Amino acid sequence: MPTNGDIAPLRYFHACQPWLILLNNLAPGTLAGDLCAALATYGETIHCFVLVPTTSTGLAAFIHFADRGTAAEAAKDLHANLE
Repeated sequence: MPTNGDIAPLRYFHACQPWLILLNNLAPGTLAGDLCAALATYGETIHCFVLVPTTSTGLAAFIHFADRGTAAEAAKDLHANLE
């Protein structure tokens, strides 16, 4: 352990956390429950938050997945469907 005056080495900590994706331009009236149900086909969703716009911009949502692989697959597939 470092003593007074020593510089501690850089350390990385990997906390157990949900993996996040952001969806934009959602249809008006989209609910968080609808998103969680639709995206459950990719894997376990922890929770979904629909962001209420303060201007005339479209709805957006944060979706937290249980693991990185699930979030990455959902993001890749959803992005590919837009192109």
